[in-house]
Amino acid sequence: MQFREHIVQWAEMTYAENPYGISIPEKYLYDARLIRSRDKNGCSISVANLAEIKQNGNSLELVARAIADAPWEKMETISFSPIFHRLVASEKMCPSNYVVEVINELDSYNAIRGVRGITDTDEFYIGTIARSLRALASYIREYSLADIIEYTLSKKNDGKGIFKMYSASVEQDMRYKTDIMFEYDGRLYRAWSYQTTRIGIERTANRIQRANGSGYNILFPFNFEEKEELCGWYLYDFLITSNVVKDLIVHKRSEIEPHWKYAERVRKNNYVIKYPAVFEVY
Repeated sequence: MQFREHIVQWAEMTYAENPYGISIPEKYLYDARLIRSRDKNGCSISVANLAEIKQNGNSLELVARAIADAPWEKMETISFSPIFHRLVASEKMCPSNYVVEVINELDSYNAIRGVRGITDTDEFYIGTIARSLRALASYIREYSLADIIEYTLSKKNDGKGIFKMYSASVEQDMRYKTDIMFEYDGRLYRAWSYQTTRIGIERTANRIQRANGSGYNILFPFNFEEKEELCGWYLYDFLITSNVVKDLIVHKRSEIEPHWKYAERVRKNNYVIKYPAVFEVY
């Protein structure tokens, strides 16, 4: 599976390396404000900047939270998800190139609109880069889910075109507001990745409500107890998730509920649903 091969390749490079183009500008690459001084256990962190860090999942734990949580966190500036999907679609995704594109997007945004109320532009950029890296973990999980769905269902394809995966794109993300879209056996499915917490459920419910179009929605909660770890990234476990895909989509071993009935059951369970489910939006 190419996705996992890419992750292994990323882990061999530092953030100073970018196989797809220009490197991260040095003033951000070597800025110590991006890195935490201590880890979650209170121990000193030996690395000083991004240039010294490998592009693996563990690198996200080193990103400073204080500057990412600065007042501008809630400002509407740029969206990270379209950047990620654009890089995946062009087959140029790696964490360092993702940071480069975040900076380019900020440059374009500031050139058109400017950033009001910000006295330290460099600090604003550093904070936005930190937030973009913190968001990367969920995008990688989503990527791993799409990869498993495509691999599993394409193996079931009998040559009659019963399976079609819609590639992740800016249009899909912005127009349809859907993580993953695909067709199988004449049905359009929208797949949703989320963490099994009240906040994760509520955010996903809101996103589904804003999604455009009808179809079958399949929820894939991410359970850290059943995760696969690769180079520090937490991914959907291949075997468990592949079996879920076969049960719910291929063998249809699930009662498909209308969306209002499913929403009622979610509220009854205090929003925390920790198992996959399928429901239909008319």
